[in-house]
Amino acid sequence: MGAKSYTRRELMGGLIQELEYLEIPNGSVCFASDYIPNGQDNVIQCKFKFDGYINESGSIYHSWYWARPSGGDGYPNYRIMSAGAVGYITVQNGRRGNYVSQNRVPVTKGSIYEFYIYKNQYFTINGTRYTYTNSNPTGTNDCALYIIDTNRRFKGRFYYLKWWKGDTLVLDWVPAIVNGEICIYDRLNKKKLTRSGAGRVMPGPVKRTFII
Repeated sequence: MGAKSYTRRELMGGLIQELEYLEIPNGSVCFASDYIPNGQDNVIQCKFKFDGYINESGSIYHSWYWARPSGGDGYPNYRIMSAGAVGYITVQNGRRGNYVSQNRVPVTKGSIYEFYIYKNQYFTINGTRYTYTNSNPTGTNDCALYIIDTNRRFKGRFYYLKWWKGDTLVLDWVPAIVNGEICIYDRLNKKKLTRSGAGRVMPGPVKRTFII
């Protein structure tokens, strides 16, 4: 059987090719949503491949996903981040400041990391469980959620992100080609994230194709 042919009407309705991953080979790109996370009851699943950063030096932090409010560390932060030269991962999910009760989790270039982050109680990285320290902050986050923080230095792959508020799924992000544009697409809310930066993005293998 040959490949399916799509009519012009179908294509005008929106052709989505969901990808296995989105490759970010040289940094200089990020994707912004309009979702502002808050509270202590967020549950997140996501997967990345880490290949390093642009301009790795010192202990500068770079976030893989990011919602850091204008109030800074005194307010609830929502992010996975690592330090370019130090080589460890930290996770914040409505917690203030640092990070986990154990030593910070080492990060290795070329490795794939799958996260399950359960509220403000614990998280797992590739199946290993960690617990938080530090008290819950006061204040309210005012920053929408990004894939890659706005310094755009991350290099690697994005596979997926799912985000629950309590028991309710609110985000379902996948890499995709939407009407010919390589992007990150929210399957639940049926919209693309806004891309910024001049960096290249490269599509991984097509996982499935569907019409919206």
